[in-house]
Amino acid sequence: MKYIKCDCPDEEIYLRCDVPYYDLYLKEPYVAENTFLQQKRDTSSVSFAEAKDRLPVPYWEGHSAEIEAYWRAWELAFAHIRPATEQNGFVNNYIDTAFNGNTFITDSPFMMQFCKYAADVFDFRGTMNNFYSKQHLDGFICREICSDTGADRFHRFDPIASGMNICAWTEWELFQFNGDRERLKRIFPVLMAYHRWLKKYHRNPDGSYWCTGLGSTMDNQPRVPEGFSRRLDSADMVWMDANLLALIDCERLLWIAKEIGRGSETAELEEERVFLREYIRRNLWDEEEGFFFDRWPNGERSRCKSIGAFWALHADLCDPEQTKRLVEHLKNPEEFNRFHPFPSISADSPLYNSNGLYWRGGVWACMNYMVFRGLERNGFADLAREFALRSNQNAVEVYKTTGTFWECYAPDSNEHSEPSVPDCVGWSGLYPITFLLEQIFGMHVLAAERKVVWQIALRQTFGVTKLPFLGGTIDLRCEYTKNDCAPRIYVRTDQDFCIELIMNGAPKEIPIKAGTAAYL
Repeated sequence: MKYIKCDCPDEEIYLRCDVPYYDLYLKEPYVAENTFLQQKRDTSSVSFAEAKDRLPVPYWEGHSAEIEAYWRAWELAFAHIRPATEQNGFVNNYIDTAFNGNTFITDSPFMMQFCKYAADVFDFRGTMNNFYSKQHLDGFICREICSDTGADRFHRFDPIASGMNICAWTEWELFQFNGDRERLKRIFPVLMAYHRWLKKYHRNPDGSYWCTGLGSTMDNQPRVPEGFSRRLDSADMVWMDANLLALIDCERLLWIAKEIGRGSETAELEEERVFLREYIRRNLWDEEEGFFFDRWPNGERSRCKSIGAFWALHADLCDPEQTKRLVEHLKNPEEFNRFHPFPSISADSPLYNSNGLYWRGGVWACMNYMVFRGLERNGFADLAREFALRSNQNAVEVYKTTGTFWECYAPDSNEHSEPSVPDCVGWSGLYPITFLLEQIFGMHVLAAERKVVWQIALRQTFGVTKLPFLGGTIDLRCEYTKNDCAPRIYVRTDQDFCIELIMNGAPKEIPIKAGTAAYL
């Protein structure tokens, strides 16, 4: 990108001059701290054959299909690594979204939630770095960037140019996993600038946020009033998920700022957090339904129950009763508890489609992971595991019949949805990798705390070796033999850490020393 400073005595205004139209920028101060803009290109890469022996190795007695699917997902993930080139201007080789040859700021953060398990083999966070390296002077980051040319797919003021902002949420989740505080220092100014851009250009006059079908990533959900394009129009609405995500972004940026010693800069975030909490509770919560809805221009709430409402489980927003009512919707077979949980809109919503028809009921790995993590955050880990088992098993069954993983799945049958892209690893790598290790095996790495939380519920022998942990590895194995009432727990580590074992609801913290190989 080429910019020149305009002759303006009162304000610092820049003109981008490599586009076929005049494009003026009000400079965002935080962008001056964006080190990704000057980062040198790193084209290091690795093949699956080179990586396989260094990846985590799961074992699950009697579940060979799930293990086969796990390895096939990694094979596709490494096959989808694309190059940073002089033409696209990216700073790192990256994992492709596996959709249309472009890279997406909405898909990529979810992909990091399984890619993190390969951190010692290939740093897939370079995928996020590429977006940060394309930030504009005013803070804007386009939601979709062309892989060949590195060009934004949309002008920054196109209503569909911005995707759901989950970057800070993702980076905080990754920090919990890897403890990389230096990365938090790098990404904080980038994400502050992006947050400020959205706050400036994607709010309604009352301070609430708007979006579009494509911008929310949930393209064709029947949420907007008649006469508006579901994909392209903001429809003058208050978009429920856009406001929830803005609230979550405020909260995570506050946490990041505190962690890196920049808390003195966050008064604006705290002020917005307080406003959004009150606004969402007052205007988007429907007490009769016990659910969060979009708000139409006439003040009415949409009747479409979108999966996006469950972002509320990630914010400091709901009281215990509201949380309970949200969870009841997930448990209800007439709504979200379908054959394959969870459809993208409730089965009693307008225009629900039993095959999915994309976002009119389709089951998406990204949204399921969001719900699982939200349930765990609110004390419903057992329920998250129950749903994740079914979701993983359904995806594996479709893998057994088709030989691959799909962009989305049917909610009411053991099939992929139509339309749906095959070989989608892509965010569908979450099914065989992350759901297996985190929800089904119950293992959560909290490297920032030098801790692993292991909630054991399976009454089968299972475990994993080479689990990455602060530059080393951990082996965890739960062994059941015939007539065992309680399992034997095996731990091996080359790192000092604390393991929190949770069995039958009772947590027990045990310090583990480096070099230990022992039964607990």
